[in-house]
Formats: sequence, structure tokens, C-alpha cells
Amino acid sequence: MTASARIARAYDVAVNLIAMVEPIPEDQSGRDPRQVEEKAVEAENYEPGREALMAKVSEMWRMTSIRRADY
Repeated sequence: MTASARIARAYDVAVNLIAMVEPIPEDQSGRDPRQVEEKAVEAENYEPGREALMAKVSEMWRMTSIRRADY
């Protein structure tokens, strides 16, 4: 198996992704209390997982990070 085939195969395993989301502040003062939530999905690989996470983010909220659940 070639190196590129091994890399492609590694990305085809199922992944559990967790995103940190927070509300978008109404102003830029930074004085609003920070509320952070986690959203989680299981997907075939990273790309569909990222899309599923983005679909879970409510309006006026933003995703600040994405990580694998096993990290």
C-alpha cells in the first residue's frame, strides 16, 4: 500500500467531533458574560462531521473550535 493510500484510508475512519460554540456578542465591548456550549457529532470522516456540526450551530452563535473527541 502506498503512503498516499494509507493516508486516504486513515481519513476514512469514523470520527467523533466536538465543537465549542458561543453567542456572537451584540457589541464589541467584550463585557457580555461568556456562555459556551459543546456540540458533538459522529461522522464517516472530518468533512461530513464539520458540515453536521455547522448545521447544529444556532443563528447568532459561532463555532470557535472543532476537535476530535479522543483528544
